[in-house]
Amino acid sequence: ARYNTTSVRQSQKIFGADWALPAIFRISLRGDSAWSETINDNPTTAPNRQKGWAHIVKGDYSYKRFRSQNDFERVSPEYATAGGAASPDLIRVRTKNQYRFKGPWRLLANYSWFHNNLNHVAGAFTSTTQLPEGGVRYDGPNWRPSFSAETKVRYREVTSTNKGLRNRTRSISSSLSDRLWGVDGTLDYEFQHQDKSDATLS
Repeated sequence: ARYNTTSVRQSQKIFGADWALPAIFRISLRGDSAWSETINDNPTTAPNRQKGWAHIVKGDYSYKRFRSQNDFERVSPEYATAGGAASPDLIRVRTKNQYRFKGPWRLLANYSWFHNNLNHVAGAFTSTTQLPEGGVRYDGPNWRPSFSAETKVRYREVTSTNKGLRNRTRSISSSLSDRLWGVDGTLDYEFQHQDKSDATLS
């Protein structure tokens, strides 16, 4: 709403649709798309209008002891929503995979990759992140289903093209969770080592 002659009035329209396909060869696909139009009405200049799209596609696959969860997301720089349902100017790919051995053990393998500046604007801040991780998980036996333990090794690399810097973080994380005498408890530990291409580290 406009309260004085210098305030800006903003109006927004958002349309969205969800979809899902029947599973084919143990692969299931689903997703949603949204379109937004935002108008910023400034009394001193002509109204500014921006339109943008947001898409996310999710795919799951399972076969015997193997399971994979994957998603792809793309949000245009011009997409805007007052509710913050999606971050603009982003493309992201993520996969989470696990293989269950006989008994309570699982092997984990995950990977994420994303970056911004989809329009490749010269001089704009551009950040590219990749995050592979792998580990093992132990789920409690039938007589102790509340117990679980997990250990993962993670490598995170962030490259900033505007300054040519690269940040790397290597970490090992472990967690234990259980339920004793009606009380849920979780114990986490993570060790990190970070270094940068400008020779600084922590």
